[in-house]
Amino acid sequence: MKLDILSVTGKRKVLDYGDNGLLGSCVGIAHFKKLNRVGEGTYGIVYRALDTRSPSTPIIALKQIRHTISDTRDGIPTSTLREISLLRSLKHRNIVNVHDIAVDPENVDEVTLVMEYCEQDLANLLDIHKMRYTPSEVKCLMHQLLSGLSHLHKHSLLHRDLKPQNLLLTSTGTLKIADFGLTRPLPPSSRPMTPTVCTIWYRPPELLFPEGVGEGSGGVRYGQAVDMWSVGCVFGELLLGRPLMPGGDEKEQRELIIQLLGHGPAWTRSGRTSSSLRSEGQLEYLFASHTKETRRLLRGLLWWNPRDRYRVNECLRSAYFREDPVMQREEMLPTFPEGRGEVSRGMGGNVNGEKRGRGGDDGYVFEWDEREDKRSRR
Repeated sequence: MKLDILSVTGKRKVLDYGDNGLLGSCVGIAHFKKLNRVGEGTYGIVYRALDTRSPSTPIIALKQIRHTISDTRDGIPTSTLREISLLRSLKHRNIVNVHDIAVDPENVDEVTLVMEYCEQDLANLLDIHKMRYTPSEVKCLMHQLLSGLSHLHKHSLLHRDLKPQNLLLTSTGTLKIADFGLTRPLPPSSRPMTPTVCTIWYRPPELLFPEGVGEGSGGVRYGQAVDMWSVGCVFGELLLGRPLMPGGDEKEQRELIIQLLGHGPAWTRSGRTSSSLRSEGQLEYLFASHTKETRRLLRGLLWWNPRDRYRVNECLRSAYFREDPVMQREEMLPTFPEGRGEVSRGMGGNVNGEKRGRGGDDGYVFEWDEREDKRSRR
């Protein structure tokens, strides 16, 4: 059997689904012993497992893919093929690594990703351990996040779902970007894409106010600035120790953005702006205790107009990373007992009485129970 798919570079590619192709080079699922379930998202279940072939690095994560009719082509979800292709081509210390693809010889339509195991994710540390990072620790985490994102953007890719759940941490303090199910190549400027990406708490104005970029219903034209807004929301959350703008729906999210930034200028696809609607928001007041360079970087990430928003390499060159306090070393970041599965379905972990925001898929972390009354990370 052959699969005709669109590769991450935008070129059409035929993958041989046989002895010498994508699945022919896979390992058998029998080589792995599941230890416990550590997460569940829209596209599948994640297990902590033992790799019986490898005495040196025996603990790995197995992402068992869940099938959905709308996302399936010849038995394998297209999102899975995309994620496999991406993760095998993107090698960076701040991007989660895929070791292998595992299949059950008796049911080759089921695919399992064999991934490096990370002991924690930022959402778990912030929500369950009530972690408050010091300014030097935040600087270390942000530098790693921006370094991984720089690698993605250098390859003309949009992650489109950056959030604490998809930022994993190893026991040695290395941050890893995870969950590439929504990742797409940067499209031509004339081609619109779906606006319903990015979990709502981390969704930028151009996706919540499509009229601001001259778009109607349907697709919206956007670029890598959507990831930069999400990075800004994560940055603010690390500084505050709580979600920056935890809206319950799109209407409330728009209101929270206006409260934080004020009424922003109208903008158009040509990049022209009008300051007639500009008013001051709460951002400067909320982060008044932080340094000027901290506020400058945060503000640069959270510009209304995506054309004005800082690019990833511009952020990495920011004076924020050179000023005192000195950036903490990775190995000196605080560690905690393993937290994968510490929050499971039905436990309903909360953030200051709020659940984590809706939208997008979970990476290889967890999903709060939707049966709970309160708002949740998803």
